[in-house]
Amino acid sequence: MLFLKEHPHFIFRMGEQPQFVDDLSDVDDSSTELLIQGKTKNIEKLKSFSKLIKLWIYTVNQNEINTILKLVNPKMLYIYEMRVEDLSIIGSLKDVEVVSLDWNLKATCL
Repeated sequence: MLFLKEHPHFIFRMGEQPQFVDDLSDVDDSSTELLIQGKTKNIEKLKSFSKLIKLWIYTVNQNEINTILKLVNPKMLYIYEMRVEDLSIIGSLKDVEVVSLDWNLKATCL
């Protein structure tokens, strides 16, 4: 994991992404772009990020993705390395224009 934090551009294929956020309480809620994991602390603070445009999500399970996507409505959503069968929660995003899903072998419902 240390390697990924030092070289985050190796995670997603579609370009550079921000540094990992380990704890949302340390982040200004006017941020327009975030890279979080399923284990990011204070995830409930996501609902206060009203200017969020790009959300990068790395390593999440079904419960984590459902929780995260109930709290935000980004225009651009990038998800890598999921362990998720049901992706129907993505359909509830009203403002999403770009969705990139990579490395999820469990999906059975979109």
